[in-house]
Amino acid sequence: MSRRLVIPDIHGCFKTFKSLLDLCDLRRSDRLYLLGDYINRGPASLQVVDYIIELISMGYQITALRGNHEDELLKIHHKTKTPKELSLPGLFMNKQLLDKHGKLAPHHYAFFSSLPFYIELDDCFLVHAGFNFASSNPLTDYQSMLWHYPHSQACNTFIKRVVCGHTPHTLKAIKEQIDQKSPILFLDNGCAYSSKKEMGNLLCFDIDTNHLFVNPNIDKVAT
Repeated sequence: MSRRLVIPDIHGCFKTFKSLLDLCDLRRSDRLYLLGDYINRGPASLQVVDYIIELISMGYQITALRGNHEDELLKIHHKTKTPKELSLPGLFMNKQLLDKHGKLAPHHYAFFSSLPFYIELDDCFLVHAGFNFASSNPLTDYQSMLWHYPHSQACNTFIKRVVCGHTPHTLKAIKEQIDQKSPILFLDNGCAYSSKKEMGNLLCFDIDTNHLFVNPNIDKVAT
């Protein structure tokens, strides 16, 4: 039976991501939605991105959204950089993905530039950071979809539920939102922040059953 699964901010934690997919027993019949921020903080941004691309090529039904880190990476790619900027450590932590000129490989550029800002399903919206409900049209405010801090949202004016990542919440708070069927569900448990209490897990949420898969970080997180 096909499932609809959602995974928020992976942040370069490749081993943890792969382990979570094993825990979920991901199948080609499932629909997997990734909420952005696949890169930075963790040690293996390149492996995370390449694995997502590989799974898609293998026939897995994966929809990957754009996060603020992917958007910033595209800006770096397009920017004309000085020699001094090119010598900066990691070029915004993306040394694995950028060449000596600060450019993405063609297949990586194609992947990042194709990422949508949000997706609407029959019963919910999926987005990286959230929507600006003060806007006359939240679905055209792309900056808010990348950066808007969910705790500043007064309400969800959509009829459908909104599922997002970006801003880390404790595992207890996330479970309470699921139990209470909150109209805005924040799924990011700060996978890269394994030293913080009630954080440091990568989560996978089954939209239809409300089941939450919890997988502790097993990567060495970059400082």
